[in-house]
Amino acid sequence: MKNLKNLFNNAQKTNPDFTFTKLIKFSKRGLQKNGIIFPFLFKNILLVILVFAANISFAQVQDSKTIKKRYDGKTAVSLSHAQGPILVKNSPDGKVYIEATISAKAKDRENLDIVLDHFIIDENSLGNRVELETAFETQVWNSNNGVTMIKFKDGKKVKGIRDIKLSATLLVPNLKELELSNKYGRIDMEAAMPENLEIELYSGKLAVAEACNKLDLNMKYSKANLSGAGDAKMELFDCEMEIGGIRSADVSSKYSEIDAGNVAGNLTLTTYDDNWKIGDIKGKLNISDKYSEFEIETINEADCTFFDADLRAVSVGKFIIDESKYSKIKVGEIGKLEAARSFDDYFSFNKAGALLVGDSKYSEYNIVDLANMFSLGQSFDDDVELEKVAAGFSSISMNAKYTELDFWMADNAEFEMYINMQYGEFDYPEKDLDIKVYKEKDSNLTIIGYVGDRGKIFHSRVNITGYDNRVTWH
Repeated sequence: MKNLKNLFNNAQKTNPDFTFTKLIKFSKRGLQKNGIIFPFLFKNILLVILVFAANISFAQVQDSKTIKKRYDGKTAVSLSHAQGPILVKNSPDGKVYIEATISAKAKDRENLDIVLDHFIIDENSLGNRVELETAFETQVWNSNNGVTMIKFKDGKKVKGIRDIKLSATLLVPNLKELELSNKYGRIDMEAAMPENLEIELYSGKLAVAEACNKLDLNMKYSKANLSGAGDAKMELFDCEMEIGGIRSADVSSKYSEIDAGNVAGNLTLTTYDDNWKIGDIKGKLNISDKYSEFEIETINEADCTFFDADLRAVSVGKFIIDESKYSKIKVGEIGKLEAARSFDDYFSFNKAGALLVGDSKYSEYNIVDLANMFSLGQSFDDDVELEKVAAGFSSISMNAKYTELDFWMADNAEFEMYINMQYGEFDYPEKDLDIKVYKEKDSNLTIIGYVGDRGKIFHSRVNITGYDNRVTWH
């Protein structure tokens, strides 16, 4: 055993990179002579090496250091931390307290003391505001297989550091402002909510026990659980979040998954490849999106731009779409849809009041029950199916090329019919339509007629114009 230790120590003096793995290979080679190996002897040496490695591991020293500070008369607090949890609790006496702790293991006391000595709380106190940072003042920090090498700004270096654990506990009174920043750790907010809460979190977890009044949240690669948020501004990247409800929010997000609860006011979303689940939105919803999925209960009013998006909602009052491409919109009941431009979209509504689309190409519209109006201003190669048009509808109209329209009228519907198409096809139940004008010449088709009492003033109209359309009245 002693000879083996000397062998290892001498090897390390000659070559600091010498490892146990190299020692094993060296011992094995030494046992191989003239093609003969002694397995039992090699196993014994290997066992000795493992015991020696264990002795070296247990020889590490371990210690901790705690820093405590207090501040009076503060209404604004900022804390920046990393590599460990932040816990925020209520102060017992209206003062601000911070307690920061570090613990670590090292191969010797000298290296461990250097690490502990460099752990500080940097502070900047001015008036009623205090800015705090738990700091190492490091220049280089490399970790590999749980072993850390650190080079500090003052030039000192340590290596062989293990199990570095940092934590910070903050006790605060009722604050106007609280700013928390953490990397690679969690934040637990258990104190009474300040007027303004600002959180920056990188690769960590966030838990907020009470609903906050005003929230500014910036997160990457993190998870969060918030009991509720008042007026919120959020920037998210690859995050998971659950919120008990929102008063109003402006959110910019990529690759995130959010369960937002109910929204009492307005919600503005700039999203990319997200997945959203939202309850009732009482205010206005604004979405600018690519590649995201939205599952929403009810929407009062929405103004959206979509690209390859998927939105499903139980009901929408007024839905404005500035532009949509390659998207799927499915709504149980909608009051009014106004879409300026649609390209290769799919729209599905169980009940619809009015749908007005300005410019539509390659899109599909399926409406189970249409109450009032359907209009395609400029249609190109669309597919429209109106499974039931209510008797009191206002109008069905389209100016189209290569579009297919199928519709079913209520039995007691009364309306005027205007058809003017070139190379078009119009199929209708002849027994139901009283024709006033029928012209078919040089591939042009004109039909003017009505359904109902002769001489009546009709308030409902079907008006189809275009080129090479197929229209079927079932």
